[in-house]
Amino acid sequence: MSIKIFSIRARKALTIEQKIEVIKRIENGEKIKSICLSLSLAQSTVHTIFANREKIRKSYESNVGGAKMHRVTSRHEVFEKLEKHLVEWMGTQANQGIPLSTMLIQQKKAVEKGDSDAKDLSFKASHGWFERFKNRSMLRTIITGEAASADHGVAAVFPAQLQKIINEGGYTAKQIFNVDEMGLFWKRMPSSTFISQDEKNVPGHKASKDKLTLLLGGNCAGDVKLKPLLVYHSENPPALIGMVKSSLPVIWRSNRKAWVTQEVFADYVQTYLSPFIKKYTAESSLANKALLIIDSAPGHPSSIVDHGDNIQVVFLPPKTTHLLQPMDQGVTATFRAYYSQSLMQYLLDGVNANESFSLKQLWKDFSIKKALVFIDHAWQKVSPQTMNVVWNKLCPQFVTFEVSGFEEVIDAKAKILALAMEVGFKEVDEAGVEGFLQSHGEELTTDELVQLDRHRLTEEEEDEREEARNTLDTDQLRIVMDHADKMTDIISKYDHDMMRSIAFKNAINSALAPFKDLYERKLQEHKQSSILSCFCPMESSTSPKDSPQPSTSGTCSGDIIIKKRKLSFSISDSGFEFPPQSPSSPDSPVSPQE
Repeated sequence: MSIKIFSIRARKALTIEQKIEVIKRIENGEKIKSICLSLSLAQSTVHTIFANREKIRKSYESNVGGAKMHRVTSRHEVFEKLEKHLVEWMGTQANQGIPLSTMLIQQKKAVEKGDSDAKDLSFKASHGWFERFKNRSMLRTIITGEAASADHGVAAVFPAQLQKIINEGGYTAKQIFNVDEMGLFWKRMPSSTFISQDEKNVPGHKASKDKLTLLLGGNCAGDVKLKPLLVYHSENPPALIGMVKSSLPVIWRSNRKAWVTQEVFADYVQTYLSPFIKKYTAESSLANKALLIIDSAPGHPSSIVDHGDNIQVVFLPPKTTHLLQPMDQGVTATFRAYYSQSLMQYLLDGVNANESFSLKQLWKDFSIKKALVFIDHAWQKVSPQTMNVVWNKLCPQFVTFEVSGFEEVIDAKAKILALAMEVGFKEVDEAGVEGFLQSHGEELTTDELVQLDRHRLTEEEEDEREEARNTLDTDQLRIVMDHADKMTDIISKYDHDMMRSIAFKNAINSALAPFKDLYERKLQEHKQSSILSCFCPMESSTSPKDSPQPSTSGTCSGDIIIKKRKLSFSISDSGFEFPPQSPSSPDSPVSPQE
């Protein structure tokens, strides 16, 4: 059974005194951003309070005795916050295929009672609280007792049932797909490194707690790795301002929780997966159809009609995800290992390129934009063999490679350790690397979720004010082309293999072609704008009544000033026409020849 979790709007029960405080702080010139952060309020809430300031003042003045007034009748706001994060925690567990029981949820809530904001409050995670919490949060189908454990019996018989569906549908290994979500803390180092230790001592948001969700997938034959779907908590993080999202190596989506929701998943299937299958099957001379095997995570639509018309969907049985799901059998582990290896290589390359670079500065400069490059690199390195052998438990009849202990992961872990030693992280050992890779599956604490919310709010306001765009102008493009010319000149001069140097030059020219075209277009635009900037309207001495009216004859006339000299002209269907002019004073009209 699955858990259906809906986002609930957190109620922030403000007293009228707090609203008056907000109004006064705005009127005193304090920035809205500062008020939002200090009171943990959304920017829209603060704007609404200020817009209704007159009504709020009248209500405050009529509040005899200064009694606190709430817009809603509610429990303590700290409990509202804790329950909100409890719902998010449950969603994270469900997305990871971890079954939840009533007892587990009550234990989690009791632990949250130890949160710094709630430690002085009286609370008991009772059965009565749980029933009210379910109603408030619109939770359905919470499984209880021993039913929450993995069902090995069902997992043992399901492959035979799936085989029947495959035979009836006439699907080949190339037409059977699986996709699955995974979490990734994109800016994280092993916990024993000084980078991680220093971050712990800095108050506020921790970059190592910034998590994104990836949807990875491929087919049973192992020859297809689908373009990853990435969901982040910000649509336009600073490092990606001005970037064309369609040019990224991932399908970029965003929402506050960085989760794959039903809407995001349906959009992914309809706009990417279904068209991809149509093209791929045509190229493989196969029928335009595919079998998509997924789990029953809350982010997956429960009805197969929500998917592409060339896709048949089969849901894995409840409580069998970790036992059967192909992507869980080694693909995500391999991907994380390769991504972490790229992080270490980035630090080593940076130090080797310039000894004056410090590891702290290199890590500070590491952005989500660089992370996308490493995500793409890690995904490309996952081998067809791994993509195929992970189907051994579900479709063993289609596994053509030898099933082994995933040497890719073992080799990547060894390289991570070796690179860590070269970088200078002497305290990192094999257990530290293993813990580092496993940490991507951890959950955030309530305090960390609160800090992340505040960071999101700050980042969104910065995004709104961001106007500068990182674009290639003509000067930068000229530098690129000059460097390319220098490279080809050096190769042509010093390479004794003429065919190799010619091939290099041709490859450079081919790669540079779109940038040369962009340079020419930008140069042309610049020339046109420069010509137009020479023209300015002449101040008219005529009255509005005598002003020229629009012509209906296809010809119009007027005066313009070029460098403070008047030029009379008329425009007809045949173009510009200049009447004969005679030289006179500097203020006289100039002739076209001038």
